Amino acid sequence: MKKFAFSFASVLLIFLSVQGLQAQDALREGKIAFAKRNYSQAITLLQAAKKARPSDGEAYYYTALVYERTGKKGAALSEYRRATELQLAPELKEKAFWKLVLHYRHVQDWDNLYSVSQRFLAFRPNREVEKFRDQAEANLNPARKRIQRLIAEGEADEKRGQLSQAAAHYAEAARLDPENIKILWKAGDAYRKLDRCRDALPYYKKAIAADDDSWYSHFQAGVCQYGLREFDDALVSFAKAEKRNDRPDETFKFYLNTGRGLAHLELEQIDEAERALSILKSNRKLFEKSAPASILAAMLALLKNDRASIDPYLNRIGKTDPDRPAVPLLRSIRAVNVGDYAEAEKQMDELFLENEKRGNRFNHYVAQALVLIAHHHYLNGRNEKALQALARYRSLEVDETASKGVLYRLSSANPVTPFKEGQSALAQKYSAVLRILAAHPTQAAAIVEGRILFEEDEREQAWSALNKAQGDPLCRFYLAELQRERGDAKLARETLKSALREDDTLVQRLQEFKELDEIWRTPEPVPEAKP
Repeated sequence: MKKFAFSFASVLLIFLSVQGLQAQDALREGKIAFAKRNYSQAITLLQAAKKARPSDGEAYYYTALVYERTGKKGAALSEYRRATELQLAPELKEKAFWKLVLHYRHVQDWDNLYSVSQRFLAFRPNREVEKFRDQAEANLNPARKRIQRLIAEGEADEKRGQLSQAAAHYAEAARLDPENIKILWKAGDAYRKLDRCRDALPYYKKAIAADDDSWYSHFQAGVCQYGLREFDDALVSFAKAEKRNDRPDETFKFYLNTGRGLAHLELEQIDEAERALSILKSNRKLFEKSAPASILAAMLALLKNDRASIDPYLNRIGKTDPDRPAVPLLRSIRAVNVGDYAEAEKQMDELFLENEKRGNRFNHYVAQALVLIAHHHYLNGRNEKALQALARYRSLEVDETASKGVLYRLSSANPVTPFKEGQSALAQKYSAVLRILAAHPTQAAAIVEGRILFEEDEREQAWSALNKAQGDPLCRFYLAELQRERGDAKLARETLKSALREDDTLVQRLQEFKELDEIWRTPEPVPEAKP
């Protein structure tokens, strides 16, 4: 009886002692008991702490540790889950989540792995947990499994440098999951890296439709719109990206203003481009490593006729840099501006050696220089070299907006900028035929080609070219001769009349074309009077 009384008194004493402890004291003592491997006492104390403060997850976390140490895995998982649902220090909550996701992944409990991973990611983003979540979803959804396989194949292709294959895999994944922003980004990014902005832009626009608050989607849309020469739209997208990025770092600000500066420059908004450049220069570390920023600085220098200062900028662009083609391009423009077409052609040779890296985004600039080079060779009687330059020109894809923008101004010959003092003879030689270069390069190329082919007696080829070049009076003059040769004297007279009306000096050339001169001198038949 005494023994029983003693035992009862001991238990009652412990109970009353625990009840008397404050919740924090109970938690502290429970943790000490756990550290001493006194698991039974630890459980008693931790249960008391939970009862005293049911919203505190720390007691649940340590209870889970006790159960885990004593081999009660199921009870431990329940305590870990409860701990993640309550107030808990971030480092302990993260540990509890890791315990759960690693267990559910190990036992392939995809339902629980998916739900716990989602909660983990809401608490703290983590790429590894994203992969666990996606793996769970893939096993719960067969279509998702295929998407994950496509993404894995795309990532492997990217590591091997096979961007085209990667883009195809990401595009198929985006087709299967069209509202997944990260997959849309992957597809857009792959196409953008290939300089295929027209293919990339729709993916960023879909990402914007799915989540308009994403600054990354707007920013990359702006990059693509710049590449597509949609400069006003690019500036709008850059502004939206800036507004949505509530924590812009210096890198974001730098690349945002690089895009803005280049877009403003293309729109001939020079003051805005200069302001963007001044922001870029304030970040010296990034500025000295950025090829696009160097290109912007070089173009603004050329616009100021400061030709000497472009080389320090261009020398920053490495041999393997994707923007490397801008180096020979801008140097060729500088050469054109001083009438040094031999140097311009040398730079074009380097540019075409970089053909695979050039990308269509440079074509509207390259076209100008090639037409100017062809024209120069034509004026100096080097028709074969002129046709070689035009063949290069035809290898480009040039859209109908190519005659707009600041680089068109830089690379198009005009009576003001291309000639230095003392080059009046060269300027005078150009003045008579300068107007052919004011047209779109497609028209200018057709004019030069039509003239050359006719003068080289390539009549069949000349026929096609001259029909495309009727904006030039000399080409119409040559076309009239071909129309005469084909037996259409009436049409030849009308075409000749049009050419002479625009350039009466061509009358002197009729001495070289006796039959055409005869048509011109023969009075036009008088229409019969109506009865």
